[in-house]
Amino acid sequence: MSNIRRELMRAVLNRSFTSIDYNIYVNFHEQYEFRKQFVLADNSLTKEEKT
Repeated sequence: MSNIRRELMRAVLNRSFTSIDYNIYVNFHEQYEFRKQFVLADNSLTKEEKT
């Protein structure tokens, strides 16, 4: 996988971390589910990168 795609995946994960409202998603499991749904909803990643 190219470095550009890895950087894109890292950027999506970073956006998911900065988008979490810790007042709503108070425990680890809720935060994980939010990040998972955030990544799955991102259109810039391919299906393979989302798995």
